[in-house]
Amino acid sequence: MSRLALLLVLALPVAAQDWPHVADPVAVPLAGALPTPTVENRERPRNALGLNRSLSDVTSPAVQAHLPPDSLRTGAAVVILPGGGFGRVVVDKEGHDLGRWLAARGVAAFVLTYRTGGWPNALGAQDARAAVAWVRERAAGWRIDPARVGLLGFSAGGHHALAAAEGASASGAPSFVAAVYPVVPEGYAERVTSESPPMFFAHAADDRYPAAASAEVWAALLAAGVRSEAHLYAGGGHGFGMGVAGGPVASWPDRFVAWLATFSASP
Repeated sequence: MSRLALLLVLALPVAAQDWPHVADPVAVPLAGALPTPTVENRERPRNALGLNRSLSDVTSPAVQAHLPPDSLRTGAAVVILPGGGFGRVVVDKEGHDLGRWLAARGVAAFVLTYRTGGWPNALGAQDARAAVAWVRERAAGWRIDPARVGLLGFSAGGHHALAAAEGASASGAPSFVAAVYPVVPEGYAERVTSESPPMFFAHAADDRYPAAASAEVWAALLAAGVRSEAHLYAGGGHGFGMGVAGGPVASWPDRFVAWLATFSASP
């Protein structure tokens, strides 16, 4: 068991240790020591393993890798930024669940436990850039194409992913950004240029964070000639993850992988 996984178990109430065990990938710190967060296993909606962990009080960032089998590797890599309202990091529903799913489809996935600190803060965006650079530095050993290392963020994580694409150095600049029901940074569409990375959006119209904000950024990207895609669903609310309640929103992960494959082709 990794040190972070052990910390997670030790932080849970005694009764909670009877949940089915899932072997988390080894956690690697991006800076400083491994985080020692406060852990809560939230009641709903838990995955098949009985997990819906929420980490708070994260003071140093770390990544956990879900690597595909050699026979399936596509060369693409995604750094996943879970949501959590800027004060927490929801590592299962919007992290490891997607990481395992992507790895089974040939995409290397890295769940980022970014620093929390409430709203507003730029720590998540800083940690996202550092994670992209960290993956690129190790790309050869994992058979990852350094030109195909991007970010995928949910909710607050989507906010950080979008912010990370602005003004990043070459090593930390994401090759693409996927934002799933993101909290879009204010005025973001006005700052889109032809140098912005390709982007993918999934958002429900009945989300409390307006889907129109995602649509506005998508339209600005198209106007700037940046290859992007948006899936705007009539229903689904906020926090649907990979589609835990079913319905049309559950189709977005397949659509994302299909978009990622076309992104790797020549324009």
